[in-house]
Amino acid sequence: MKSGYDIHSLMDKIKNNQEVATDLRLNTKELEFTVAETPEVNHPLLCLSDKVTDEIELPTGGELMLNRTCQQQIANKLEMPIKYWDKCLKEEPQLLSRNVNTWMWNHPSDNLFRTLDGTGRAFLSNRYEVIDHFEVLQTIMPTFSRFDELNYHDSYITDDRMYMRVTIPEFTKTIDSKRNDIVELGLMVSNSETGMGSVRIEPLVVRLSCTNGLVVKDRAISRKHIGKRWDSELDTRVLKQETIVQNERAWLMTTRDQVDGLFNGPVFEEITATIIEGASSEPVERPSKAVEVIKKEHKFTDMEGEQILEALMKNQDYTKWGMTNAVTEASAKSESADRAVEMEAVGWEILSSHANQWNSIRTAA
Repeated sequence: MKSGYDIHSLMDKIKNNQEVATDLRLNTKELEFTVAETPEVNHPLLCLSDKVTDEIELPTGGELMLNRTCQQQIANKLEMPIKYWDKCLKEEPQLLSRNVNTWMWNHPSDNLFRTLDGTGRAFLSNRYEVIDHFEVLQTIMPTFSRFDELNYHDSYITDDRMYMRVTIPEFTKTIDSKRNDIVELGLMVSNSETGMGSVRIEPLVVRLSCTNGLVVKDRAISRKHIGKRWDSELDTRVLKQETIVQNERAWLMTTRDQVDGLFNGPVFEEITATIIEGASSEPVERPSKAVEVIKKEHKFTDMEGEQILEALMKNQDYTKWGMTNAVTEASAKSESADRAVEMEAVGWEILSSHANQWNSIRTAA
């Protein structure tokens, strides 16, 4: 995985993004879709009506280029297959414009249009509840104040998600003293500002010998971005940050209490007991066949399957814990932070799988 941000750089990045972000409440009748055609690639744009641009000021005026997520969401909203969208964008851009505008104007709807530095980054329903990265971290960070020491690991901001990763040296456990195999517990906090995922706070286990991460997704605290429908005639056109904070504050305060519970209850003992059990499980009989089963079940690519097998053979640990570590080691080679986190969660699925599931993997022929 590419190097991420330290905690200070992460917060700076989030604050900088807030300064160039604008959320607009718009009806599709106030929009016009068009395509800027170039010899290299065609760029889809949404143009705001004069009525809208008279009320607000954006870096690019009334014309905003759409990123991939925003394109997919508009296509979904209009029930247009994304393959058709892509084909038209490449070969018949004017046909795409006619399609999009026809459906937007003939079937108008109120939507939340999220922009960042002059780019349209999300096209969401009028029930989308804005819970942004800064407010999430501002709420979670005080829960760590009672600990003397924290280890912040690489954190990430992608087009669609934020990941903050921290472990607490106070919560360590030796899995295998002969191998000096020690794990440390913490949290991964993730969120999407573009409708591509809920707020999630999940236990994170980091293996200190290699810093591989393991995301315990079945112990997540989560919140979907769904709120009450807003009235376009009564609400302001530009969604103000102060309004966002007030709307989400009650939930975030409850979440802080839930996070405290992760460190006060038996969660860490239960997680490490699962790891210790996995480390003493029966080993796989045919590593390449076992990886093939996992690859198919979890939809790994050919390259990811090869990387998992390579790590498994290199480490020569064929237990359930060894297979888990092979998956998380392969995740570190992903160019995408989003994909790497998905693979870390798959690692926990393998480790916590039932005995019959593991037997089907380890005895694969």
